[in-house]
Amino acid sequence: MSTKIYQGYRFPKSRVNEFILLFNQICHRSVCRLLKKYRISDKEIEDTRKQIFGENIEGSKRFTDDDICLVWQLVQWMRASKAGMNDPLNMDCSFNLWFDNKWAYMIPYVANGMNMEKLLPKWCEFYGYWDNTDPQEGVSDKEWQKRKTVWDENVTDWDKTRLSHIVFEMKMPYLNGLRSLLRSVKRDKDWGNRIYMAVSALYWMMDKKDSAKK
Repeated sequence: MSTKIYQGYRFPKSRVNEFILLFNQICHRSVCRLLKKYRISDKEIEDTRKQIFGENIEGSKRFTDDDICLVWQLVQWMRASKAGMNDPLNMDCSFNLWFDNKWAYMIPYVANGMNMEKLLPKWCEFYGYWDNTDPQEGVSDKEWQKRKTVWDENVTDWDKTRLSHIVFEMKMPYLNGLRSLLRSVKRDKDWGNRIYMAVSALYWMMDKKDSAKK
């Protein structure tokens, strides 16, 4: 079996609860920061506003340009997530976890632009393995072979033995993590509900257009 775990980590099993809370915080902070990077043009904002509200001028007034930009970003994220695209706006975040007597072994799936080696604490050590190029620098042959054995045993029974934790998964109809993300952006429940409804409306409009083209 060819084993390639380019983003594998391990940490003490006793710190699982701490790790889950930390991973959630990292993903929220990082995704909020990344969303600010992807600003669309004024024309795109106006076109998106018209798509959502049409002639409903009063409804549109409740949304700033920043709100409309966020709605557009979230819908593009949903479309990329649905298609499984490796897209800068696909910011789904999750991890899979396996255990032995001492360690928890983790594979993260995070947004482009999130460097997990820099974001994770020192007690969560890089523990990747691959067999197609030279081993990781500074790792002995014995330790490298041990990593292979660990990952082979874990990924062989992938669905049987793993613990999966999802922070964000923007697939309809569940939109895992969207409401908590909106709370991270702005602690205003009414605002969050407006954005959520606008995102759902725009997504279904665009999805309907895509279906009509097929």
